[in-house]
Amino acid sequence: MPMSENKRRRKPQFQRSKDQPIRITKDDLSVLRLVGESRFLRTQDIHRELPHRSRKHLTARTRRLYDHGYLDRPRAQVHEFTGFGRPDTIHALGNKGAALLAELDGEVPAKSNWTDKNRSVKRPHIQHTLRISDIKLAINRLPRHVPAIKILSADDILKAAPPTTAADRNPWQWQARVRTKDGSVKPTKAIPDDVFGIDRTDVRKRYYYFVECDRGTMPIARTKQQSSHIVRKFEAYFHGFQAQLHRTRYNCGNLRFLTVTTSQERIANMITALQDIAEQADCSMFLFADFNQIMEAQHIMEVPWLNGHREQVSLLDCGTAGWGQLPFSRKHVATIQV
Repeated sequence: MPMSENKRRRKPQFQRSKDQPIRITKDDLSVLRLVGESRFLRTQDIHRELPHRSRKHLTARTRRLYDHGYLDRPRAQVHEFTGFGRPDTIHALGNKGAALLAELDGEVPAKSNWTDKNRSVKRPHIQHTLRISDIKLAINRLPRHVPAIKILSADDILKAAPPTTAADRNPWQWQARVRTKDGSVKPTKAIPDDVFGIDRTDVRKRYYYFVECDRGTMPIARTKQQSSHIVRKFEAYFHGFQAQLHRTRYNCGNLRFLTVTTSQERIANMITALQDIAEQADCSMFLFADFNQIMEAQHIMEVPWLNGHREQVSLLDCGTAGWGQLPFSRKHVATIQV
């Protein structure tokens, strides 16, 4: 029997359809919070975070949340749907979703119009934000596998920072002074894409991380100092670390700089550039991995990191601490015995 016209017809991907009233479920709230915290998420990302629900169920449910204005679909992804196949839908928070979360959290709803924001956002920004989300989700999955670990957010870290830092309009802006080869001194600065901490409650020890997400669009080095490049960020972080900014500005020890990029070849070139900056000094506080390693891992501790000396290390390796002082081996960096 031929398929009915209603069953053959697929809803327009970027046009809300009239639908029956919706009742928001616990899983719906989880979806809204995930998307709200990440800014943008793919359907596959939501499925990975809610594995008790099938991909088919989440696809249908996110569609209903979109139809009712709780989720939105940025128009910058439209071109992805113009060819063959069906790419993964990218979701953003809608006005009704933002208002609901604010109400549940006891906050005053923001005056921002999320629909306008999602309509005007450009594709490179979405792609960059999705990559940051990949890293953040891998971080946030860690406590599920290692109960002795608690993830500290940027806000958690600022609460323990000096009042002057907490009151700063740009508290995560890292500023340092760099002496050039001709002897002059130039100011340089960097702002990380993400900041988080790991609290090992079993041994009462904390680790802190600045995260840089590199999609390979920024050159590693440039001759014009006013242009953005990776070396400038490395200079700011390296010389700021040497000046103990992590302690004076944030009251943090054990700070590490994580860079996640596109390939092992790019990592090798970055480490070469970093070692030129360090000039034989310790640069083990810089750790590198690629996006494939992040995506393949169940959580961030399964990722094999290379430090600034091209050594494979754990995320919790402090550089001066030997492997024997950590509950990991080089081969099995994913398990903490508690």
